[in-house]
Amino acid sequence: MSTISALQSEPRGPTLERASHRRIRHLSGVFSIGLGVLLALSVIAPAALIFVSAVFPSHISCGITNCELTLKGPVPAGFTTVSQMWLVTRLAGLVDLVLAALPPFFILWHLRALFRLYAAGRVFARENAAQLQRIGLWLMLLLPVKFISNLVFRLAGGSDHAWLHATGIYALILGAIVMVIAKVMELGHEIEKEHGEFV
Repeated sequence: MSTISALQSEPRGPTLERASHRRIRHLSGVFSIGLGVLLALSVIAPAALIFVSAVFPSHISCGITNCELTLKGPVPAGFTTVSQMWLVTRLAGLVDLVLAALPPFFILWHLRALFRLYAAGRVFARENAAQLQRIGLWLMLLLPVKFISNLVFRLAGGSDHAWLHATGIYALILGAIVMVIAKVMELGHEIEKEHGEFV
């Protein structure tokens, strides 16, 4: 007498249910919390700088290479305090600060969204590739946005001309790589989907 055993097929699709993935999901949850903290700091830091510039303009000085906080002592040579700037220059400086803060904010925003997907067990879903594409796009925009924001400040009389940094060039290259990885993940999702339909 033959015995027929029912074979249970392993669940397929983007949702991971196996116990071997629980650690990855847990770590992704921890990362998403950490990225949430960094996201909050990316908003608090520029807001604090804007507050200090508005309330204590004599303690923020700008030179050709950067702007810095001066708590006491004379202003460094070649630097001008915010209190000595025209109103239009101050406003342009705020625009510069806000625009330059946008790419890091959105990079952290989409990284957090990506790790939240991982924490939920979704790894090779289309949403993951979409989040990676957005991360890559904002990485590639980091340098041109910094150039535009700095140009606004300079046109209004600002002295900070330092917009080209190695970090921006690295971000441009890394962004292009992330965009390619996103395309590979999207292709992997399509292959997994087709494989699931034929099995």
